[in-house]
Amino acid sequence: MNFNQFAFDKFGNFVSHHDSYLKTRGRLRSAHIFKPYEEYVSEAIAISIIAAIATLIIGTIIGIIITTLVELPPLMLYNPGAAEFLRFFTPYKDYILIALTGVFSSVVLMGLIYSVFMIYPSAKANIRKVKIETQLPSTITYMYALSKGETNIIEIIRSIAELSNVYGEISHEFAIVLRDTELLGADFMTALKNLQMSTPSPSFSQFIGNLITLIDNGGDVPEFLEIQIDSYRRKTKSEHSLFLDMLGMIAESYVTGFVAAPLFILIVAVTLGAMKGSMTGLLLSMTYVIIPFSSIAFIFLIDLMLPKDEQIIGSLSLKKVKEFVGLRVTEIPAGNEQELFDEYEKAKKRIHYLNIIKHPLDAFHKEPALSFYISIPAAIIALVISALANQDALSSGYAQAFAYLTDYILLAVIIALIPYIVFYEIRAYKMRKIERAIPHFLKNLSIINETGVSLSESLRILLRSESGALRLHIERMYTDISWGASTKEAFTRFANKLKINMLSRLTALITKASESSGDIREVLDIASIDTNINLQLKKDKFTNMLIYVIIIYITFLVYLYIVHTLSTSFLPQMAAAGQAGGGFVRNFDLAFYEVYFYHTVLIQGFFSGMMAGVLGEGDPRLGFKHSLVMMLIAFVSFKVLVIG
Repeated sequence: MNFNQFAFDKFGNFVSHHDSYLKTRGRLRSAHIFKPYEEYVSEAIAISIIAAIATLIIGTIIGIIITTLVELPPLMLYNPGAAEFLRFFTPYKDYILIALTGVFSSVVLMGLIYSVFMIYPSAKANIRKVKIETQLPSTITYMYALSKGETNIIEIIRSIAELSNVYGEISHEFAIVLRDTELLGADFMTALKNLQMSTPSPSFSQFIGNLITLIDNGGDVPEFLEIQIDSYRRKTKSEHSLFLDMLGMIAESYVTGFVAAPLFILIVAVTLGAMKGSMTGLLLSMTYVIIPFSSIAFIFLIDLMLPKDEQIIGSLSLKKVKEFVGLRVTEIPAGNEQELFDEYEKAKKRIHYLNIIKHPLDAFHKEPALSFYISIPAAIIALVISALANQDALSSGYAQAFAYLTDYILLAVIIALIPYIVFYEIRAYKMRKIERAIPHFLKNLSIINETGVSLSESLRILLRSESGALRLHIERMYTDISWGASTKEAFTRFANKLKINMLSRLTALITKASESSGDIREVLDIASIDTNINLQLKKDKFTNMLIYVIIIYITFLVYLYIVHTLSTSFLPQMAAAGQAGGGFVRNFDLAFYEVYFYHTVLIQGFFSGMMAGVLGEGDPRLGFKHSLVMMLIAFVSFKVLVIG
């Protein structure tokens, strides 16, 4: 008997007799956790109880250790009645502490684990909802294109269900329809109604409901899907306006919370510290702890709030695999063949690593993050060498140590980030050129296909006139076909080499349409129009977001100017007043504050750059180049005008 059966035998009857758990069944369906709710809740109760028992034992042991090593102080009470009552328990205070430690930790952990189990299905369903709604517009475009090629709605749904690495959660939703109809014997309309009730996305539920009504009334599916596409395009534009308004509020919050507030605290703390000499801890904690961690939290929060593109399509696969979702799979041991499979996987990894070693630049262009495996160790080595070169400075106090070491830390950061930035920007530039060339490619392919030639022959003809960013890739596709590969295989290799979401979806659309008909001109026209619209939206989004990058730069320069003014005008005056004596200023360490102000600007520049990446380009990783620029501006400003 496994653990699931044990838990169900012990608590299944209890769960089934409590109607309050019925809501969990719907949440499990929406989350695609294919398990009876009685079994799931039984597991939650069993695991919570086991964890509680284990924690009770551990908590009791910890309580014994505490009472053995630490003598409890007497309790001071001013209420005679309470004091008299508690005096009775004084001889047993060690046992009471042990019991409370064990019981309290046990109850807390038990409640926490049970709550996590109960919340998890809803959390997973919400994640699926976001993914479904981001993938829905491109899915409807795919359905519309296939419907114009006279593919019936059942085959369209089957096609989407087979493309889980392209259409993600919507593929999983439609796979449930196939399971219900082909395996469980339900009719198509009943399966659609079940999907409408179980999906976590209200938008997708409404779309399925409208589709059910249309099919019941014998309506025109292509016309319906065309109306849906127009509706989602208008919705996208409306969301784009709301998105820009939200960016404005975020930018204002950042300026207030992470520029104005630290500056105010900085000035007040320096002034009070000069008079009382007790603000060093506050200043250091604000610059090295509060600002970095709060900036990371704020950037992470904003990154979660910003709308994301569709799922990342790592490797496109158009092979048909017969697999029903929502069923329990019993794995049969593979015997001796398993060793062969393991050896095959090891060989694949070995070849992958050998290719990286042989052609590192190619690997870095494909995956810029791989450059960190070289740049970060190099940065650490450079920093260690510079630190060992002048150990006396490192032992001379904060001001002297960091006056020497800060520039080398900045150099280490530059060494770590420059390779990643260069490779990432080169790859992004190439990808943008290819994306801009896709509509032109589709339009030309449509014109050639209209003459009646096959898709593979269209590629050969296209090579005569194509001279843009896609020429090399078209030539490779045609070479693959000439050497015996199918058109589907050639297009799939094309998409997998570039790994652009837009291109992967178009490849799936073109290859599926070509399977049903040789005349795919209308499908290519639809794809071209949709790609043009998406590129225009992306361009408008980039243009409008650029203003927030400028705002971040202006904000940083204002911060730098104020700190620079304090360093050149305010700090020397405070130091002179401290040396003169007889006033409120005493023990003012000018060297400490110069180095400290330099650090505040460098740290502010680094995180402002990441914020510029989030607000301007939707990704904090794209802010590394801005971070370097701002930190170099701070370096030049302080070295030339303040410290130097």
